[in-house]
Amino acid sequence: MRPRGNDDHHSLFMIETPPFMQGLEHFAFHVEGPTALMQSGNRLQEKGYETFWGPGRHKMGSNWFWYFQVAAGRGR
Repeated sequence: MRPRGNDDHHSLFMIETPPFMQGLEHFAFHVEGPTALMQSGNRLQEKGYETFWGPGRHKMGSNWFWYFQVAAGRGR
């Protein structure tokens, strides 16, 4: 599923996975660029979320990314 006007990346993609992979893999948020990504990522780190991968840029599509590890059941 993609939001209107965006052909670059999905916002929601659902597949059936093995039991050990249950849950959400990632969400895509659109930000203005690398500065906004760094500001947002730093805020998440200040809240205690741990970096899983990134910050960086995907080769295909050149999308900026920053993945965070979130424990199951953690709600903030």
